[in-house]
Amino acid sequence: MKKTLIILFLFICIQNYAQDKYPSIINFDVKNDKNDTVLASTSYHFLMLSPHKAVDLKNYGNEKCEFQILASNANKILLEFNQPSKLISEGRCASGEEKGYIYFELDDKANLIKSKPYIIESCLWSIEIIDTKKEESKKIKYVSENFQTLKTFTTIIDLENVTILRKEKSIKN
Repeated sequence: MKKTLIILFLFICIQNYAQDKYPSIINFDVKNDKNDTVLASTSYHFLMLSPHKAVDLKNYGNEKCEFQILASNANKILLEFNQPSKLISEGRCASGEEKGYIYFELDDKANLIKSKPYIIESCLWSIEIIDTKKEESKKIKYVSENFQTLKTFTTIIDLENVTILRKEKSIKN
């Protein structure tokens, strides 16, 4: 199983190297089957930074998470993510969603310096988007409320400068 996974990952790296498109997101599924019956399926997601460097996105979302590159420059990448709150459709937030952005900062050799997730909507954390505006052609503004911490926060996604700004304030009763 591990050999197959490594070979598949190397094949995808070589394919990306030939296309020379970075950053890029690589998704692939590995199905464990026995006698043509699928017993389990696991999804893997990687953010390719260069032909030889990748970030495993498993720490940023569950296996059903969908990632999309929104903006990038030489040293910064903005990813959008969307995933189900739970993998099993039972109980609280069974059909809920988690949405947000991840900011990655790189050095000149494409090494990851820092990453920070920004959740804008979450069933699990009781965060709701209450307003969305496209300020300019390259900026998106979200106003969200966190009903657990009783705070409102504004998140501004700047696609031109590849930045995220977050302002937070307490909700008035």
